[in-house]
Amino acid sequence: MGVKITVIIPTYNYGRFIQEAIESVFSQTVTDLQIVVVDDGSTDDTPEVLAGILDPRLEIVRTANQGVSAARNEGLRRAKGEFIAFLDADDRWAPRKLEYQLQVMMAEPDMAAVFTNFVRFDERGVFSQDQFTFFPELAAVPTSPTLDGRGQRIVGDAFCTLVAFGEIPAYTQAILFRRQAVKDLAFPTMEGTRSGMRYGLCEDVPFCLQAFRQGAVGFLKEPLVEVRRHGENASTLLPDMPHAKLAAFQLLTETPLTDSERRALDRRVGRALISSGMQNASERQVRVAARKYFQALGFRGARLSALKNLAKLALPRRART
Repeated sequence: MGVKITVIIPTYNYGRFIQEAIESVFSQTVTDLQIVVVDDGSTDDTPEVLAGILDPRLEIVRTANQGVSAARNEGLRRAKGEFIAFLDADDRWAPRKLEYQLQVMMAEPDMAAVFTNFVRFDERGVFSQDQFTFFPELAAVPTSPTLDGRGQRIVGDAFCTLVAFGEIPAYTQAILFRRQAVKDLAFPTMEGTRSGMRYGLCEDVPFCLQAFRQGAVGFLKEPLVEVRRHGENASTLLPDMPHAKLAAFQLLTETPLTDSERRALDRRVGRALISSGMQNASERQVRVAARKYFQALGFRGARLSALKNLAKLALPRRART
């Protein structure tokens, strides 16, 4: 009998967090696991910490430092499970996270992925607001109860639904994928993407959205993941985020899509061009901003905003402020 779930944990210089992350996997009520930790060339005490963790399900791979996408791809190449889950080395899971997701997937064979709600925490404790409270539009998404009764199944095209969000509510560490849905996919590496997708920002967006095209998608409202906040999170690089999002969505334009998916993606690319241009404008990169606004004119739903922002650029600086 094969492994039920492969858990892939990329890590780089997170020796102070990695054991807690792995222990949260060991604590899962689902025990038929392959746990692949990919040490992406850490220079801290990560190798020593990993060497002290003894469990036959744990496979440790050490690679040269190439970034989180390359590390996740290495884990995918080694995956043997029927289902695939990712956990960041600084985060942790609630004990029944995999069990509840697996129940949904086993009951509905056409389900490509199931994501869960999550909370954030730091050294002071767990924050009170869960992820879904930041996405009130999620409550308006057409859904039906999953057959096991625990979750919600997105009705219709999940790609079209989720690509429209300003930020996709599903984080990689909160998703369980059916292996069949991701067997031909890979995370885009920095060498293979546009320059805007840097520092590991948004590299998971093309992977997840392509996986969501492979079947139905469901979600659980229970916060079963805890995402750590600290000074080294990639998400702290806020000025770069609009450019990284734009690069991620532009990368998806190279994917063969249905007509409805293409229209949904075009609308999102248009909005991303506006956001990225506005960030450039705030940094007085006027020509770069103008170029993006002109590009946005070619996308339905972004034209009015593009014209307004172009007009604002034409104003004297004092009038703009």
